[in-house]
Amino acid sequence: MNTKDETPNGGSLSEQKIHVCIVSYFPPSKGPLSEYSYHLVKNLAADPRTSKITVLADRIKEKYKEICIDKKVEIIRSWNMDSITVPFSIVRNAYRVNADIIYFGLILRYISSNRFKNLIGLCSPYITKILGIPIVITLHGGIPEINNLEDVGYKNSYINMLGLKLAMKIVLMAADFVTVTHPRFVDTLRTKYNGKRGVLYIPHGTLNSPLSHCDYYGKRLLFFGKVGKYKNLELALEAFRDLVKDNRDAELVIAGSSNPLQPDLKQSILQRYKSIPNVFTREYVAEEELQDLFISCVAVILPYSASTWSSGVFTLASTYGRPVIASDLPDFIELRNEGAGIILFPTQDKAALTKAMDLIVNNRELQKNLGEANLNWARRHSSIEVARRIVDVFDAVSKKRKTSLKIK
Repeated sequence: MNTKDETPNGGSLSEQKIHVCIVSYFPPSKGPLSEYSYHLVKNLAADPRTSKITVLADRIKEKYKEICIDKKVEIIRSWNMDSITVPFSIVRNAYRVNADIIYFGLILRYISSNRFKNLIGLCSPYITKILGIPIVITLHGGIPEINNLEDVGYKNSYINMLGLKLAMKIVLMAADFVTVTHPRFVDTLRTKYNGKRGVLYIPHGTLNSPLSHCDYYGKRLLFFGKVGKYKNLELALEAFRDLVKDNRDAELVIAGSSNPLQPDLKQSILQRYKSIPNVFTREYVAEEELQDLFISCVAVILPYSASTWSSGVFTLASTYGRPVIASDLPDFIELRNEGAGIILFPTQDKAALTKAMDLIVNNRELQKNLGEANLNWARRHSSIEVARRIVDVFDAVSKKRKTSLKIK
């Protein structure tokens, strides 16, 4: 029996490039993790170990022009959010693609706000196993034992907790390998779910290359992202209402699309607080507009009520050298301990948030010090390095599967 690492054509496995099929929302989609997926795909395509990146993306109802990233990248719009047929659409298209690895980036409330449809959608990786192609999954939070159900968007009930735990088990059963975006997730998956498969911490990483330097002007604050309940937009508006009484030139920009799983939440909140002066709103912000938006502000507000353990908004703020004001949740405390430029305030404390806003808008030296700290954090957490480590996983899983087949 010859167990030498060779392909059927005689080439070394270490020399064989990998065709990766990624199942994800993808811009201009406004679905969960779409921006993250864009940057991951861009960096995976730049890795010389990949031969092709095929993205099985969600369909978009509005007219749009597909983003052109690299000649190695193919986008196939193949499934619909909130549809019960998601797993079957994914399997059908993944079969046609015939990739070496199928990769899912997931949170546990991903496909639909409807619990049943969401559970069916999260069965997609498990159903896809019938193709016999290795499956790698990245979990971006939403783990039942760590996240509060109400903050994720579900009623805190026994049946919902049971459903999410079932979804977690199904997801883990599907994976040949799992990566997580926070080290705490590793122990949870191994102890609570008897994770015998490989589980590895790979950080979220910054999305763009950090700026070389940062400048500050004005008194504009930024609340950015898809508005979900746990992001606590109401608290940001109430604190700003108190701030603007003594800082009449202060401004608050609320930017980003509505969360597609809670499409009416943002507008209903804005309607209730429409009397507050100097509040400006924007909907979807295109990739090429992000830098101008962030550098027009002196700080980014993250008044979250629950730890997500993977804040894409923080990584954007760090990339553009913006100070951050955040709730004193465990993930933000850890980021500050790593050297990030964050002012922490007690979670849900409106007066403390107003005080932190007042401190940052009136202190240019503090803005520069915290902004530079975040730039340094961003330089240490490059998305290029994150993509390299994910390809390491693809490479190891692909070699293991092909060697096993060779032995058989």
